[in-house]
Amino acid sequence: MNTLIKQLNQITGKNNIASGLPQSKKQKMIARYINPTKYDFVGFVDRTNEVVLRPRYYNVRNKLGQFAAIEE
Repeated sequence: MNTLIKQLNQITGKNNIASGLPQSKKQKMIARYINPTKYDFVGFVDRTNEVVLRPRYYNVRNKLGQFAAIEE
């Protein structure tokens, strides 16, 4: 599975995000800032501010030449 790991402050643009913040609040922040058509939220790395994202589309094209989702 192809995944990305990004810091929460890189996604939101906010500098002072405490790692002790509840996961529900972190998830709300992520939902506001990531594009759900491009990425699926997988989870966090332990209790840190590192977010695991899975890209939804890859550089794969269908028979019409359009970008297509990969069936897993």
